[in-house]
Amino acid sequence: MTTFTYRDMRIMEHIALHAGISFHAIKLYKNIETLFEGFIRASVKAIESRDPSTSGHSERVAALTVKLARAVSECNHAPFKGVSFSESDLKEIKYATLLHDFGKIGVRESVLIKANKLHPSELSELSARYKMLKKSILLRYSQKKIGLIQRLGKKRASQFIQKLEYDCNNELEEVEEYLKLIFKANQSPKMSTKMLNALKKLTSKVFYFNDSEHYAYLTEYEFSQLALSEGTLNPDERSQIERHVSHTFDFLRNIPWTDEFKQVPLIAYAHHERLDGSGYPNRLLGANQYHFHPK
Repeated sequence: MTTFTYRDMRIMEHIALHAGISFHAIKLYKNIETLFEGFIRASVKAIESRDPSTSGHSERVAALTVKLARAVSECNHAPFKGVSFSESDLKEIKYATLLHDFGKIGVRESVLIKANKLHPSELSELSARYKMLKKSILLRYSQKKIGLIQRLGKKRASQFIQKLEYDCNNELEEVEEYLKLIFKANQSPKMSTKMLNALKKLTSKVFYFNDSEHYAYLTEYEFSQLALSEGTLNPDERSQIERHVSHTFDFLRNIPWTDEFKQVPLIAYAHHERLDGSGYPNRLLGANQYHFHPK
């Protein structure tokens, strides 16, 4: 039968004490890690709630990037042979990619979720102007009819009134076609030459109701927006969107990252850079993507 001495008991007590401390430390670390990941995912949810169309984007980017990093680590061929990412590296990449779009919180919502070339308020104003334009056309022709009746009498004026009604309907149909063209251009991701020329002609058309009241069929500003060759953002709006990268970096670098995750701000900062140097905001080229290297 084995007997334990007092010294054995003391040694076991110390081992149990250190085991308890280690267990508590591990549990505390896990709780902090869970809290931190919860903060990250809550931040991502807050960002994406501003633009429901991008829901899940950050999660998908993170999952794909980590898979790509693992594939690079497993590759035994040039140019990736010898490049390896540790589990710590992969976690750092995951955090950076989850938070890569955090800077969008600093972009105006009207720009962030702009679906068409004209903002809803601008399109509403244009539609209201066309509604007024149609009413003005109807009123002008009504005034002409009344004038004819007063001068010629109802019977003699009837033959001319029929022609006026025909002209009025043609003019209203023409205006409606212009409006359809504008709505189509507003939603078109790419601008054809034919559509562009048709819009350009509209900028020179003005409906004069009288000396003090007239309506532009299309203003120069509206034309500049509708004439965008690709996408829905003008140069200034695109610049605002692109600045989200710098906003992300400014936010992330203020977090006191541990050494294990100190490159998170730099990785996120480079998420719109391209190997050929055509990316933004710093147009980094190839291997000069800041100084990120696997540990």
